[in-house]
Parts: sequence; C-alpha cells; structure tokens
Amino acid sequence: AAFSEVSTANTFLHVEIDNETLVLKKKSDGATSLEEVFDQIRAIAQQTQGSYFLVHNPKTDGSVPWFLVMYSPDSAPVRSKMLYAATRETLKSQLGNFAKDFLCSEDSTLTFKDYQESLSGGTQ
Repeated sequence: AAFSEVSTANTFLHVEIDNETLVLKKKSDGATSLEEVFDQIRAIAQQTQGSYFLVHNPKTDGSVPWFLVMYSPDSAPVRSKMLYAATRETLKSQLGNFAKDFLCSEDSTLTFKDYQESLSGGTQ
C-alpha cells in the first residue's frame, strides 16, 4: 500500500527482509534532492545487514518514476546476501517496473554520484 500512495519526488521506502518476509521499515519523504535521499539511505544502510530502497523520482518525460537500490554489504552473513539477491526479482515483479537497479556492497558507494555513474555505464 505504501508503494502506491507515494506521489512526491525524492521519497524512498526502506524495506528489509525479516524472517523471510519483506517488511517496510520506513517511508521517508521531504528530501529536497536525490543527493539528500542518498545521504539518508547511506545513514540507514550503515546500520543494516542488507536493505532495499525503493526511490521515487518522477521525471517530466513520463519515464518510470522508481528505481531500486539494493544494499548487501560484503560483511553480511552469506545467508543474508543470498536472501537479498534471490528476493530482488520477486520484489520487482510484485511492485512493477523500475527504471534502474543500483546494487551496492559498500556503504561508501551509496552516493548520488555513484548512482549517476551507474546510469552512464560506470561500475556499480
């Protein structure tokens, strides 16, 4: 329900896997830019063993307004990394289209700059 209720730009939903179930942990809105969204995401990610962040960024050209950030740190337990990797496609298929996936294994790469570089074919 939270996914379909989002209408403002620069909003994100923080989702974690808890007992093999996807759980909405936080809805954040009111960021003034995607740079600020990534700052908030990085602060949350540093406290987790893995997370999904569904970021709403509507464009005026009518393109898909959501992208998915998956954070699965190298330091996470193997089981956690496997769960996040295996669940990503399920999450996407249940919620609909995402313009882009941005996969991160280090919180230092959870930046708007790194996201932009991934759009232009750089490394993730």
